[in-house]
Amino acid sequence: MIAISGPAGSGKSTLANELAARLLKPHVDLDDVTISLLHAARVKDDSAPEAVLLSELRIERYQQLAQATRLALIEHGTCITSAPFTTHLQQPLIWSSWLDEVAVPFHSTVVWLDLNSEDRLARMRKRASVRDAALVASAGVLPPASTPVVKHIRVDARASLNAQVEHVLGFAL
Repeated sequence: MIAISGPAGSGKSTLANELAARLLKPHVDLDDVTISLLHAARVKDDSAPEAVLLSELRIERYQQLAQATRLALIEHGTCITSAPFTTHLQQPLIWSSWLDEVAVPFHSTVVWLDLNSEDRLARMRKRASVRDAALVASAGVLPPASTPVVKHIRVDARASLNAQVEHVLGFAL
């Protein structure tokens, strides 16, 4: 499993999609896997901001991601999984516990997309996602993202997509 992580706007999905295409393996994305959870929560409370719903569903979302990752690994032997993994990568016991939920003996590589605050904010403004709106509106400058404490490969998110993929493949395979 190659786990692609990084802060909002760093290019997790873009890198994961490209790796998946090159390796001919599935990309298991947190948002894609858990969209039905978010829709169900919206039905219950359509006035709640998306950030609140995502926070309330955090544990369930990562459980579903673990299940989907496990299935992809069983079926394909390798997969690319993308999610922020913010708390997971800051606390090795939480990361280890999530890997245990995946419950398949496999090798995992964590990729951290590193991007400075100014470039992150510019990307978030450009993509204009509802999810980023409150943070973008309130921030003149974003706080720096916390670098993972678990073992990881650092990838400069400002590099070309091809350079990012080649860097990851040089370590992950």
